[in-house]
Amino acid sequence: MKKFILVLFVCIITVNAQIDTSDVLSDEILRYLEDISSEQEDSEIYDLIEQLLNNPVNLNGANFDMLMAIPFMDVKTASAILVYRESNEKFLSVNELNSIEEIDHETFLRIRPFLYIGSDTEADISEFPGTAAKFLEVEFRSRMLSDVQNRAGFSDGKFSGSKIKSYNRLKLNSKDYLRAGGLIEKDAGESSYSDFSSFHIYSEKLLLDKIILGDYLVEFGEGLAIWSPYAFSKGAAAVKSVGRNSRDITPYTSSDENQFLRGAAGSYSISDFSITAFYSSNSIDANLDTVDQTIISLPIDGYHRTENEIKKKDNIKEKIYGGILKYSTGKNFSIGILHYRNNFEYSLLKNNIYDPAGDQFNFSSVSYRILFGSVYLSGESSFNGISVANIINAQFSVSKNFAFVTSVRSYPKNYWNIHSAGFGEKSGTQNELGIYTGLRWRTEFGLFNFYFDQFKFPFASYSNPLPASGYETLGEFSTRPLKKSLLTLRYTHENKEVSINNGEIEFITYQLRRKFRLGFSYEFDKHIRYRTRVEYMHYFLDHNNYNEEGYLFFNDIRFKKGVLTLYGRVSLFQTDSYNSRIYEFENDLPGVMRNMALFGNGTRWYIIAKFEAFQNFFISLKYAETLKFGERSISSGYSEIQGNLDNNLSIQIDFNY
Repeated sequence: MKKFILVLFVCIITVNAQIDTSDVLSDEILRYLEDISSEQEDSEIYDLIEQLLNNPVNLNGANFDMLMAIPFMDVKTASAILVYRESNEKFLSVNELNSIEEIDHETFLRIRPFLYIGSDTEADISEFPGTAAKFLEVEFRSRMLSDVQNRAGFSDGKFSGSKIKSYNRLKLNSKDYLRAGGLIEKDAGESSYSDFSSFHIYSEKLLLDKIILGDYLVEFGEGLAIWSPYAFSKGAAAVKSVGRNSRDITPYTSSDENQFLRGAAGSYSISDFSITAFYSSNSIDANLDTVDQTIISLPIDGYHRTENEIKKKDNIKEKIYGGILKYSTGKNFSIGILHYRNNFEYSLLKNNIYDPAGDQFNFSSVSYRILFGSVYLSGESSFNGISVANIINAQFSVSKNFAFVTSVRSYPKNYWNIHSAGFGEKSGTQNELGIYTGLRWRTEFGLFNFYFDQFKFPFASYSNPLPASGYETLGEFSTRPLKKSLLTLRYTHENKEVSINNGEIEFITYQLRRKFRLGFSYEFDKHIRYRTRVEYMHYFLDHNNYNEEGYLFFNDIRFKKGVLTLYGRVSLFQTDSYNSRIYEFENDLPGVMRNMALFGNGTRWYIIAKFEAFQNFFISLKYAETLKFGERSISSGYSEIQGNLDNNLSIQIDFNY
C-alpha cells in the first residue's frame, strides 16, 4: 500500500499536480490562514472562513459591520461600497465593484468569493452561483483519520478507545430563514464516537432579527470582554490585523469542546438601536481539588482518553447570562454596551496573586467605532469589577493604495477573563502594554505590508518570574512578475525577554527569532498550479550567545480536471532543535487546517485526492508522512512513536443538496 501511494505521488509530481484546502479558497485566503503561528489541526478559524464562503454577504442588504467581517475588506473599500449603493440604489452585479474608483482590482478578487447580489429586503433571493434560494439545503460531512503507527498511549494501554479520530456534521438551511446544525466528534484514543456533541437551531427575521437555541458564540467589541475562539493576531495583513468586527451572536458549528455557550440567545432591532440577550448553562472540563471542592484549572484541550482525562470531563457547570445594547447610525458611528455575569459551580483556586478567586464574576464593557472621512477609530474598555482593560485603534485610509493603523492596548495585571481574546502578543488579555503600528502600500511594482509591535509585561507572571518586554516587526513584499504568478518576500524579527532556568536560578534573558521567507507560485493553466518556498530561521539567546538555525524547502502542485482534484507537497527541513522550529501551513481535507511545527532533520510529504463521485457528492483522501533521519522515536509522552516514521491516513465525504 505504501509503495503504491509513493508511486502515485511521484506520478503526480511528474505531471505537475496540487493546491489549497478547498477549491473555493484562493491563494490569498490561504496566506491569511498561514499567519497563525501555533500548531493547530481542526481550527475554528477555518470554520469561520468556510462559513463566510457558504453564506456570502448580500451587497444590496449588507451594513458596514457585515462588510467589514469579510477577510481583506478594509474601511476604505467598505465605505466606498455603501456610498456607491446609496448613489445607485442597488448593485446589479458584483462586477460593478470594478467600476468604483476606490477599489483596486486585487482587492476585488480577494473579496469576490464572499459577496453575492440579492434583494435589499429579502436575503434569500440570490443570483450568486450556488446560493440560489431553495426550500431546503442539506450539508453533510463525515471524516475519519488514523495514525498508521502506534503511539505510546495505545501501546501502553493508557488510552481507552481506538486510534480513529472521527467527525460527523449535518447542516440544514431552509430559505435562509431557518437553519439547524449538529455534530458529533471523537479524538483518537477516546472510547465514545460521540465524546463531543453539539446542536443548534438558528432563525433570522422570524419574530426577532436573530434567535439561536442550542450552541452559539457571543462576540463583542474588540474581544476584551467576550469573544469566540475565532481570533486572528498579527500577520502579513498588517492593517487588517487589528480591529475586530463582531457578529454579536452566531451559531456554533465547530468541534472545540469548551469555548462556546449553550442555551438561548436573541437580538432585535428598533430603528438605530439593537438589543441582544443571551443565557448559557454549559458543562465544561475542569480539574478539581476533591477535598476543598475548588477548581484547580480549566483545561480546553478536549481530550478524554486516559483515566485522569476522563475524570475532568464536564466536571462543572458554567452559567453565563447578559445582554448587549447597541446604537448605530450606519457606517459613521456605533456604540455598544455589554454586561454579563459568569457563575461557576465551584470556586476558582488562585494560582498566583493576580488570579481570581470565587465563583461569581461580572463583566461590563463599552465598545465604539467612529468613521469621519478617511479616519476610522475603534476601541473597547472592559471592566471586570477590579480593573479596566483598554484598546484603542486608529486607521487612516489615505488612498486606495496606502493605509496605516496604530493601536494602543493596556491590559492590567489583575484583569482576568477566560472568555476574552484581545489583540496582543500573548493570550489571556492580561498583564500587557503594547503599541502596534502597521501599514499597507500598493505600488506599481507590488504590495508592501509592514508592522512594528512593541510590548511589555509589567509584572511577573506564571511563565516569567520578572517583568519582561520586547518587540516584533514584519516586512513583506509581494508582486506578480508574470500574469499568473505571485512572488513573496518576507522578513520577521522578534526580540523579547524570556525566562531561563540554568538548574540553580531562574532569570530573564533576551530571545531573538529572525525568519526569512521566499515564496513563488505560478498557474500554468486552469488545470495546474505550482508553489515553492524557501524559509530560514535564526534563533539566538543572549545568555551564553547561544545560536540555532533552521531551514525549510518545499514544492507543491495542484492538478484539477473534471471531477478530480489532486494535491501534493514534498518538504525538506533541518533545524537544530525545537527552538528553531519552522511552521508549515498545510493543505488538507475540506474543513481541516493544519499548521505543522517542523524541527529536527527530515522530510514530510503528503498527497490529497478529491473526487466528485456524483453530483454534489465528494470523496476526499489524504496520506501524509513525516520521516526524521537518525531518530529512534518521535514526539513524547502519550504521543510518542517508536521509530522515525510518523504517517497517517484520512478520508472524508461531503454531500450537499
